[in-house]
Amino acid sequence: MKLVMKLGIRRLDKVRNSIVLDKMEERPLLDTFHERQLSWIGHALRRDVRRDVSEPSRTFALYEPTHGKKSRGQPSLSYHQYIVDVLGLPREFTTAQHIVEMATDRKRWKSKLAALFKDRGKEVADVGI
Repeated sequence: MKLVMKLGIRRLDKVRNSIVLDKMEERPLLDTFHERQLSWIGHALRRDVRRDVSEPSRTFALYEPTHGKKSRGQPSLSYHQYIVDVLGLPREFTTAQHIVEMATDRKRWKSKLAALFKDRGKEVADVGI
């Protein structure tokens, strides 16, 4: 059932989604998406390469090509830079090896994710409907 139907809000009321999510104490879908992505990348980086035959997920998880000609315009966002942005770390000081070291310690990785997504949905000011 839609959240707006539970609250009795009509389309003409023009209430923002963030306010509806706040009233229903739900997290935004993008936060859930980011949390699951980071959880998967942590899992992929912690895999034991000796036991696992399918190592490409670990090998290419944070791959950045260092060859080829640079094209014009704004550089495209690599997966490594995307993960750094989602984690909220400074781009210039964070390398792929730093992310791998964080992910190999499972408790540290889980605590980082918990701290990152704990109060993310509650940043919206409480506005009455």
